[in-house]
Amino acid sequence: CIYLEMDEGKEYLKSVASELVTSISSIETSLEVNPNNIGGGERINFRANLEKIVDISQKFLDKVLSSASRCPIIFRELMLHTKQKTDSVFPNMTHAVVGGFVFLRFLCPAIVTPHKFGLTSKCPDKNSLRVCVLITKLLQSVSNGVEFDGSKEDYMLRLNPFIKRNRLYVNVFFDNLTDPIGIEQQK
Repeated sequence: CIYLEMDEGKEYLKSVASELVTSISSIETSLEVNPNNIGGGERINFRANLEKIVDISQKFLDKVLSSASRCPIIFRELMLHTKQKTDSVFPNMTHAVVGGFVFLRFLCPAIVTPHKFGLTSKCPDKNSLRVCVLITKLLQSVSNGVEFDGSKEDYMLRLNPFIKRNRLYVNVFFDNLTDPIGIEQQK
Protein backbone atom coordinates (compact mmCIF):
# COMPACT_ATOMS: atom_id res chain seq x y z
CA CYS A 1 0.00 0.00 0.00
CA ILE A 2 1.32 3.39 -0.96
CA TYR A 3 0.53 5.06 2.38
CA LEU A 4 2.95 2.69 4.07
CA GLU A 5 5.77 4.08 1.95
CA MET A 6 5.15 7.64 3.07
CA ASP A 7 7.39 9.13 5.75
CA GLU A 8 4.34 10.27 7.71
CA GLY A 9 3.06 6.71 7.89
CA LYS A 10 6.41 5.35 9.01
CA GLU A 11 6.76 7.91 11.78
CA TYR A 12 3.24 7.30 13.04
CA LEU A 13 3.82 3.54 13.01
CA LYS A 14 7.01 3.94 15.00
CA SER A 15 5.26 6.13 17.54
CA VAL A 16 2.43 3.66 18.16
CA ALA A 17 3.89 0.23 17.36
CA SER A 18 7.61 0.31 18.11
CA GLU A 19 7.22 -0.36 21.83
CA LEU A 20 4.79 -3.23 21.20
CA VAL A 21 7.06 -4.96 18.71
CA THR A 22 10.07 -4.55 21.00
CA SER A 23 8.18 -6.00 23.97
CA ILE A 24 6.99 -8.97 21.92
CA SER A 25 10.47 -9.74 20.64
CA SER A 26 11.77 -9.87 24.21
CA ILE A 27 9.29 -12.59 25.26
CA GLU A 28 11.25 -15.79 25.72
CA THR A 29 8.42 -18.19 26.55
CA SER A 30 5.52 -19.35 24.43
CA LEU A 31 2.25 -17.45 24.83
CA GLU A 32 0.34 -20.05 22.87
CA VAL A 33 -3.40 -20.19 23.59
CA ASN A 34 -4.34 -22.94 21.13
CA PRO A 35 -4.15 -26.37 22.80
CA ASN A 36 -3.68 -27.99 19.37
CA ASN A 37 -0.37 -26.15 18.91
CA ILE A 38 1.21 -27.59 22.04
CA GLY A 39 3.63 -30.51 21.81
CA GLY A 40 3.02 -33.65 23.84
CA GLY A 41 5.60 -32.94 26.55
CA GLU A 42 4.94 -29.22 26.90
CA ARG A 43 3.05 -27.79 29.86
CA ILE A 44 1.39 -24.48 29.15
CA ASN A 45 -0.61 -22.22 31.46
CA PHE A 46 -3.32 -21.17 29.02
CA ARG A 47 -4.99 -18.77 31.45
CA ALA A 48 -1.70 -16.94 32.08
CA ASN A 49 -0.99 -16.82 28.35
CA LEU A 50 -4.43 -15.38 27.63
CA GLU A 51 -3.90 -12.75 30.30
CA LYS A 52 -0.53 -11.78 28.80
CA ILE A 53 -2.00 -11.57 25.28
CA VAL A 54 -4.81 -9.37 26.61
CA ASP A 55 -2.38 -7.21 28.58
CA ILE A 56 -0.07 -6.65 25.61
CA SER A 57 -3.04 -6.00 23.31
CA GLN A 58 -4.62 -3.54 25.74
CA LYS A 59 -1.41 -1.55 26.15
CA PHE A 60 -1.04 -1.31 22.39
CA LEU A 61 -4.70 -0.47 21.83
CA ASP A 62 -4.56 2.25 24.49
CA LYS A 63 -1.59 3.78 22.72
CA VAL A 64 -3.43 3.72 19.39
CA LEU A 65 -6.66 5.07 20.88
CA SER A 66 -4.82 8.09 22.27
CA SER A 67 -3.11 8.85 18.95
CA ALA A 68 -5.88 10.30 16.76
CA SER A 69 -4.42 13.81 16.82
CA ARG A 70 -0.97 12.45 15.89
CA CYS A 71 -2.20 10.39 12.95
CA PRO A 72 -0.85 11.93 9.74
CA ILE A 73 -3.21 14.57 8.40
CA ILE A 74 -3.16 13.04 4.93
CA PHE A 75 -4.45 9.75 6.38
CA ARG A 76 -7.13 11.51 8.40
CA GLU A 77 -8.32 13.41 5.33
CA LEU A 78 -8.38 10.19 3.31
CA MET A 79 -10.36 8.42 6.03
CA LEU A 80 -12.81 11.34 6.29
CA HIS A 81 -13.36 11.27 2.53
CA THR A 82 -13.82 7.49 2.60
CA LYS A 83 -16.19 7.74 5.56
CA GLN A 84 -18.32 10.36 3.80
CA LYS A 85 -18.53 8.34 0.58
CA THR A 86 -19.33 5.15 2.47
CA ASP A 87 -21.89 6.89 4.67
CA SER A 88 -23.82 8.07 1.62
CA VAL A 89 -24.26 4.49 0.39
CA PHE A 90 -23.86 2.24 3.46
CA PRO A 91 -24.46 4.41 6.55
CA ASN A 92 -23.93 1.61 9.05
CA MET A 93 -20.58 0.57 7.61
CA THR A 94 -18.43 3.66 8.22
CA HIS A 95 -16.66 2.31 11.30
CA ALA A 96 -15.90 -0.96 9.51
CA VAL A 97 -14.42 0.90 6.55
CA VAL A 98 -12.28 3.23 8.68
CA GLY A 99 -11.29 0.25 10.83
CA GLY A 100 -10.27 -1.67 7.75
CA PHE A 101 -7.92 1.12 6.75
CA VAL A 102 -6.43 1.64 10.21
CA PHE A 103 -6.11 -1.92 11.47
CA LEU A 104 -6.42 -4.39 8.59
CA ARG A 105 -4.37 -2.42 6.06
CA PHE A 106 -2.02 -0.41 8.26
CA LEU A 107 -1.35 -1.42 11.88
CA CYS A 108 -1.81 -5.19 11.79
CA PRO A 109 0.50 -5.81 8.81
CA ALA A 110 3.18 -3.75 10.58
CA ILE A 111 2.81 -5.82 13.75
CA VAL A 112 3.08 -9.15 11.91
CA THR A 113 5.93 -8.08 9.62
CA PRO A 114 7.70 -5.34 11.60
CA HIS A 115 10.93 -5.74 9.64
CA LYS A 116 9.15 -4.69 6.44
CA PHE A 117 7.95 -1.47 8.07
CA GLY A 118 11.21 -0.38 9.66
CA LEU A 119 10.13 -1.31 13.19
CA THR A 120 12.79 -4.03 13.54
CA SER A 121 15.87 -4.99 11.62
CA LYS A 122 14.97 -8.66 11.26
CA CYS A 123 12.01 -10.97 10.85
CA PRO A 124 10.39 -12.03 14.15
CA ASP A 125 11.25 -15.49 15.44
CA LYS A 126 8.57 -18.19 15.44
CA ASN A 127 7.42 -17.48 19.00
CA SER A 128 7.23 -13.71 18.48
CA LEU A 129 5.43 -14.15 15.17
CA ARG A 130 2.79 -16.31 16.85
CA VAL A 131 2.24 -13.65 19.53
CA CYS A 132 1.96 -11.01 16.80
CA VAL A 133 -0.61 -13.09 14.92
CA LEU A 134 -2.71 -13.63 18.05
CA ILE A 135 -2.63 -9.92 18.87
CA THR A 136 -3.58 -8.88 15.34
CA LYS A 137 -6.49 -11.34 15.31
CA LEU A 138 -7.73 -9.79 18.51
CA LEU A 139 -7.22 -6.20 17.34
CA GLN A 140 -8.91 -6.86 14.01
CA SER A 141 -11.90 -8.38 15.79
CA VAL A 142 -12.18 -5.33 18.04
CA SER A 143 -11.93 -3.08 15.00
CA ASN A 144 -14.69 -5.01 13.21
CA GLY A 145 -16.80 -5.30 16.34
CA VAL A 146 -17.12 -9.01 15.68
CA GLU A 147 -16.68 -11.44 18.52
CA PHE A 148 -15.16 -14.87 18.05
CA ASP A 149 -17.95 -17.42 17.57
CA GLY A 150 -15.90 -20.54 18.17
CA SER A 151 -16.63 -22.06 14.77
CA LYS A 152 -12.97 -21.88 13.69
CA GLU A 153 -10.90 -21.19 16.77
CA ASP A 154 -12.83 -22.00 19.91
CA TYR A 155 -9.86 -21.10 22.11
CA MET A 156 -10.30 -17.47 20.99
CA LEU A 157 -13.77 -17.33 22.61
CA ARG A 158 -12.08 -16.46 25.90
CA LEU A 159 -10.92 -13.19 24.33
CA ASN A 160 -14.46 -11.92 23.65
CA PRO A 161 -14.59 -9.86 26.89
CA PHE A 162 -11.66 -7.81 25.52
CA ILE A 163 -13.62 -7.12 22.34
CA LYS A 164 -16.77 -6.15 24.27
CA ARG A 165 -14.83 -3.92 26.65
CA ASN A 166 -13.02 -2.00 23.89
CA ARG A 167 -15.51 -1.81 21.03
CA LEU A 168 -17.03 1.55 22.00
CA TYR A 169 -13.57 3.08 22.57
CA VAL A 170 -12.47 1.96 19.11
CA ASN A 171 -15.56 3.51 17.52
CA VAL A 172 -14.87 6.78 19.34
CA PHE A 173 -11.29 6.62 18.02
CA PHE A 174 -12.58 6.16 14.46
CA ASP A 175 -14.92 9.13 14.96
CA ASN A 176 -12.04 11.23 16.29
CA LEU A 177 -9.83 10.29 13.35
CA THR A 178 -12.48 11.42 10.89
CA ASP A 179 -13.72 14.48 12.80
CA PRO A 180 -13.59 17.43 10.37
CA ILE A 181 -12.99 19.93 13.19
CA GLY A 182 -10.13 17.90 14.62
CA ILE A 183 -8.59 17.58 11.18
CA GLU A 184 -8.78 21.35 10.63
CA GLN A 185 -7.23 22.00 14.04
CA GLN A 186 -4.35 19.65 13.23
CA LYS A 187 -3.50 21.51 10.01
